[in-house]
Amino acid sequence: MADNEQKRMPAPAFEPQPPGGRAPTPPQDFEAPAQGGGLALGALICGLVSMLACVPAAIAGIALGVLALRGGGGKGRQQVRNRAAAGIALSVLGLVVAVVLAGAWWAGMSRLMSPLSSGSRLRQIHYGLQAYAGANNARMPEHLEDLCPDHVTPDVLLVPGDPAPLRTTRGFLASHEYVGPLNCRDIGVIIVCEPARTAGNKRAALTVGGEVLTLAPGEFRKRMLDSLSKVMAEGWNDYPEERRAEITDFYSKD
Repeated sequence: MADNEQKRMPAPAFEPQPPGGRAPTPPQDFEAPAQGGGLALGALICGLVSMLACVPAAIAGIALGVLALRGGGGKGRQQVRNRAAAGIALSVLGLVVAVVLAGAWWAGMSRLMSPLSSGSRLRQIHYGLQAYAGANNARMPEHLEDLCPDHVTPDVLLVPGDPAPLRTTRGFLASHEYVGPLNCRDIGVIIVCEPARTAGNKRAALTVGGEVLTLAPGEFRKRMLDSLSKVMAEGWNDYPEERRAEITDFYSKD
């Protein structure tokens, strides 16, 4: 009888849930995911893109990485920090690469846009004379303007700041003085020089062998007279009288 009564005991009363239900209680060892994971991933991606010298991506990568590092703790926090740090490092490296490339580009453009030095102009004239001789059976040009435009550009023949450049028969301005074709092949003989009006304290000159000289007035005068002596010692009588006068006039410059 007692057994039957035990079996018929009512079930425990059901406890009603509050309106809207009750959120389940998380386990005691539960840890919320770390914040900033998306920011850290974005920083890493921007850092990789910045390696292509993309400055905006580098700046964005640094900003996202800093924001990700400021996030609170949580599960996977160390992984988030690692990604953020890697993104910042790559972004900084990309920024450095961009700055270096920009500096190299600017330096190259500055060299291209800056006026040629006296030595550079004379070297280009020497290369032009060689190219002209190679294309004309070793014959040298009558005038420097004959080198243009196939062997040098007209700007090479004009010294910047020349107050009185000469207008060539081809219409462009030129400054350098040229002795013209010679029978003499002594490599030390001067054949081209800057005009005295642009020389300043020293005067630049070019020899047959392609050497560029920068000489003080006294040295220039001595070297020109020495060149005339060498020219007169080699086939001088083969020149017409008018040509001998032109050569003498060139080497008599102060």
